[in-house]
Amino acid sequence: MRGAALALLGVRRLSLPLTTVHKIEKINAGKDVLIMSPPSFLKKNVFSILFGLLFLVITFSAVACSSKKQPLLSACLTAEEKADLEYFLRLLIFENYGAFVLFGSKPLCEMNFSDTESTAAELPFQTWYASLPDDRRRELEAKTKRKTQAEPELERNLYRGWLAWEKVRKTFEMKHYILRVDPLRGQGHYAVILANIQQTALVLAENQEIFQNAAGMQFHPLQVVFELQNPESIFWKKIFSLPNHLAKGLLFGFGLRNSIFGNWHFSYSNAKVSSELGEHIVEYLKGVPSAVSTNSVKFGKGSPSNFTIPLFGTIPGDDMVDKYTKEKSKIEKIYRGQDLVEVTLQRLASY
Repeated sequence: MRGAALALLGVRRLSLPLTTVHKIEKINAGKDVLIMSPPSFLKKNVFSILFGLLFLVITFSAVACSSKKQPLLSACLTAEEKADLEYFLRLLIFENYGAFVLFGSKPLCEMNFSDTESTAAELPFQTWYASLPDDRRRELEAKTKRKTQAEPELERNLYRGWLAWEKVRKTFEMKHYILRVDPLRGQGHYAVILANIQQTALVLAENQEIFQNAAGMQFHPLQVVFELQNPESIFWKKIFSLPNHLAKGLLFGFGLRNSIFGNWHFSYSNAKVSSELGEHIVEYLKGVPSAVSTNSVKFGKGSPSNFTIPLFGTIPGDDMVDKYTKEKSKIEKIYRGQDLVEVTLQRLASY
């Protein structure tokens, strides 16, 4: 009957060898087993797949949640306060080389500013100015004149940026950096110091004899770094005093070789040389080729895309310029396309 039905449909029955028929029957038998067997095998695989997918979903959700938990440190500021803080940080980080303190090898940097809205600042300044020696006053007058001619007006009052910093500073703990502001020359004038605690301590330790001679006292390198927070520290008042060009060169990250020659230049160019040996030294130093590491950006125009390596005098064969140039490339990548305030605050908080 089956053959007749196939013949009626026009289908020819193939004649296959007996061994082939047996193989086909075995295959068909296997299919029957798969189709007719209980679904436990499929259930086991389905549950394994679902469990794996569930694990991946939970893992990615946990990662996403953890990344969202990192707070915006500037969230406590109003839009105007954040703008004030951004301007303050732009000048400190990108015009006074704070970026190399935060993300490079520079131990510390400094910046001076005034409260342009203060009416009580002028009298203390005039009192301080009148107390200076004549040569120091002439030097400051010439510098102030050049600065006034070359620099535009400030876009914002830097004191307001400092107030914004004081507000946001209360929201996190700063463990690896010191940012100190103290009155300079009376009310309305301030000095900022930003220091990398580790880098500063290492420079002090590696050149301890130089700093002991400059300060005239024994000290523990790490301990005195924390004294930077105290404007009345005897150690730091002596280190930052005018004659200590070598110690200050090391602290500001100019390198030992550049700092040594810079100190010699300052010492012998400003001193009255009475001996023949002193005259030989002066003549030699005049013939030593030296260069400035870079040209600073126009005042008030520093930004993550417009800043330079630190400014210092460099001698032939020194590698500090190459070192800072590499650090600058890294810093550019860190700030590129990012919120300047947030990146800086996160670094200060060491998140």
